[in-house]
Amino acid sequence: MSNVRTDSYFPYRRRASFLITTIGLVAAVPNPGVTSANQILQPVDLPRILDSISFQIVTRATEIPRSPLVSAHIIRSNQPISHALTDPGKPYQSSDDVEGDYPPSRRLKFAGISGDYILICFSKGGIAVSQNVLLLHRLTGRWAAVFAATLNAPRSVNNMDELRRCLKNGNVIAYSPREEDWSHN
Repeated sequence: MSNVRTDSYFPYRRRASFLITTIGLVAAVPNPGVTSANQILQPVDLPRILDSISFQIVTRATEIPRSPLVSAHIIRSNQPISHALTDPGKPYQSSDDVEGDYPPSRRLKFAGISGDYILICFSKGGIAVSQNVLLLHRLTGRWAAVFAATLNAPRSVNNMDELRRCLKNGNVIAYSPREEDWSHN
């Protein structure tokens, strides 16, 4: 008995699979000429930005300018930043089991501010606590969230040097900046 398939649809199925794979590969190739507010920087891009830009480091949430967060749709225009992000050492919703008042589910570690970038490093509560980083970039007339990642560091990342080291070691899991919506908290 032969192992050769004799189904008449088999050649068409192979061609269809090839065509679908080819279309998928072409669609996945990035177009360097296209820049959009939702474009995600790669984790390797962030250390380059951190090394080339001078950031003013702040450790209080109220020191982070609100208008870029509103422009990037991270918080609502009428929402105080303190409802979305607490200061280091202050209580926050570190788990999904909260009694009484609902504090923000994010606690600031530190933020870096420059003319064209705002970098926010924070702890995020929920089922498990994670360390995250969010980068906003000023575009023509508006701000956009261009990078977001969970830091997979063996220790807590508490300053810019530790963040650089974490990024250069590849201890990040990037995700879509569109997932960072602090308006519901």
